[in-house]
Amino acid sequence: MAFSWSPETGRGADIYVVMADGGPPKRITTNQAADDLPTWSPDGTQLAFVRALKSLMIVSPQSGGERKLATASAFFLSWNPKGNAILRSDWVGGRNLLAVFAIDPATGVNRQVTFPPENSTGDTSAELSPDGKQLAFTRCTLGNCDIYTMPILGGRVHRITHDESSFSGD
Repeated sequence: MAFSWSPETGRGADIYVVMADGGPPKRITTNQAADDLPTWSPDGTQLAFVRALKSLMIVSPQSGGERKLATASAFFLSWNPKGNAILRSDWVGGRNLLAVFAIDPATGVNRQVTFPPENSTGDTSAELSPDGKQLAFTRCTLGNCDIYTMPILGGRVHRITHDESSFSGD
């Protein structure tokens, strides 16, 4: 199990791991900045996490050696089932909105997956289907957020929910 914890006052949280059956936690990161959202790779050999709400990091709990993969304004992290991509939210260059991006942890190749419209505040909270072919994510506009799905390789975006209760003025 991996978790973010700050046992010391005045210091950002670090990433810790502990065996599922218990035992003492093992500290994995020791940076002064807050480390959050630890997410295991599907094979259990690596952890992705967000540092200081601005950097996507990766580390091996066994051997250490953390490295920065990309920027990330992430409120979530999600590995694809094959372990060759990590999904995260980040700012779209030159625009004031978030989109979902996928980065290959081995090569660093990064690609934008969702393309939110101008009238939105962006896309976040993405999760892949178990077969890795469909993406579910939250798209927000001023006043409401809805869940959408789309093929991970691109294609038609489907709106699943209709939240018309938020900020309706009623």
